[in-house]
Amino acid sequence: MISMNLYPEEIKLLEENEFYSDLKYATSLYINKDFKEVYYNVFSKITEKNPYYEFYKQQLDPQGVNYDQFNELSDTIQTRSGHSFNFKCNISLPKIEKKVYGIFTIPTRADINETIKLFFFDSCIVLQTHINFVSIFPILKSFRAVVTTILHNVPNEDGSGKNATQIDILYGVYFFEFSFFKRFIINNLLPVLEMACLKFKTCVNECIRDIYKNKVLRERGIEISNINNIFKTSNSSGSSSCITNNEKSRYSDAKNRTLDGFKNQIINP
Repeated sequence: MISMNLYPEEIKLLEENEFYSDLKYATSLYINKDFKEVYYNVFSKITEKNPYYEFYKQQLDPQGVNYDQFNELSDTIQTRSGHSFNFKCNISLPKIEKKVYGIFTIPTRADINETIKLFFFDSCIVLQTHINFVSIFPILKSFRAVVTTILHNVPNEDGSGKNATQIDILYGVYFFEFSFFKRFIINNLLPVLEMACLKFKTCVNECIRDIYKNKVLRERGIEISNINNIFKTSNSSGSSSCITNNEKSRYSDAKNRTLDGFKNQIINP
């Protein structure tokens, strides 16, 4: 995992958009293409080749949601900006019912509120998805699940001086209010989220290969590998700062849901 190298104004954007930062690391991918190019070609358009579409299509009923809003953001990729989109979906719950809420009788499908937060920064692009249930059950309304995808700008492994991309996928859960079943939810939901992140990584891998296989950009092929041990935590220079995720936290809580509880982790160069 690589930490985010952010300028103060970029940190402020995260704060203003309630970015949730107490996250656990799941997995990574490395692609020998520039991070903005990867975002534009892979993530920016909601089509069948978008990994989000591929990942959700079997589980979600979008209820007429218009994801075309993402297609209108292409011109903002070159400037620092933060965006937030809210959707209502219906999600399949058979596996979650058995693994997380086995002591309750709940339907196999449930309505959810999905909030997607998107940030364009100098050295990374961040997509964070917040999901909370619309339910009559207090236990389901007490928490929010979070999955975050970060596209980092990194040096190419071949030493050519060109830029490449590392994609880090992280996850977490925080609570809106006190819940008697908090520890039970955490202990069971986090493994489900980690599994979802690993499945999402597979979708990203397949979509990247599918998108680039017939393009002129394929000079030497797309190399996708786990490079957790290749790139160390980046050091920033000038007025930028480095934000790292709290990997020591046993679980996420509401007090850390934004950068207010995260500023102590800003490392000054």
